[in-house]
This record gives sequence, C-alpha cells and structure tokens, in this order.
Amino acid sequence: MRETLRNDRLAKLKKLVAAKVDPYPPTFTRTVPLGEAARKFEALRRARRMVHVAGRIVGLRDQGGVVFFDLRDQSGELQVV
Repeated sequence: MRETLRNDRLAKLKKLVAAKVDPYPPTFTRTVPLGEAARKFEALRRARRMVHVAGRIVGLRDQGGVVFFDLRDQSGELQVV
C-alpha cells in the first residue's frame, strides 16, 4: 500500500516537472485567511473567484474516493474536498 502511494506521488511529481511547474515553489501568497474564506464562501463561489488559502491540516477523512480535510489558521477553520 505505501509503495503504491509513493509510486503514485512520484508519477505526479514527474508530470509536474515535465509541464515545467515547480512542485515546491519558494513562495506562496495567501489571498484570504481561512475564516474570511469560510464566511464569504457563497459570494466567492458566485463570483467564481479563485482564492489561495493556507493552514495546518488538522483532520483528514477518506470517504471511499472522496477525501475531506480540515484546514485551520489563526482566523478559523475550513473543510476542503
């Protein structure tokens, strides 16, 4: 199982590198804190606005093909699918 997961991740890494995408960028610009993204979710979705969020993964659930994780920062928490 772990070997399969490792091989899948390495294959994805190779695809990113082949597409000239830096898989480990030196900087990341968060455009909105998690708490604000959660509060303004509907407005952001309707506007089809892309946001960049960052936080610590504090929960992870695999529901048979769909993975949910909870991100948390100083402003709040957000569930991501």
